[in-house]
Amino acid sequence: MAAKVVFYGYDFKNDRDTAVGSIVWNGKKMIAVGETPKQILDELTEYGIKDYTKPKVKKFYPKDGEKFLLMLKFRYDNPYLRASDVMIV
Repeated sequence: MAAKVVFYGYDFKNDRDTAVGSIVWNGKKMIAVGETPKQILDELTEYGIKDYTKPKVKKFYPKDGEKFLLMLKFRYDNPYLRASDVMIV
């Protein structure tokens, strides 16, 4: 089984959210599908995502698998670009 997060961008022309791609964890590595998720994955491979939900702040990187995917929803949660919950596929 794999886990994935879908990214949605706001389409101003049609006034709705549109899927722009996804990031998938296949159990061994992260795979980006679509240009926007590829850019996000490239950036976060270098800088990581901070987890502010715990008293001690920790960074997660793509190599951390599902923990990394879980943090995407909190990092990308705005009207222009948002990440879905983690889905098991």
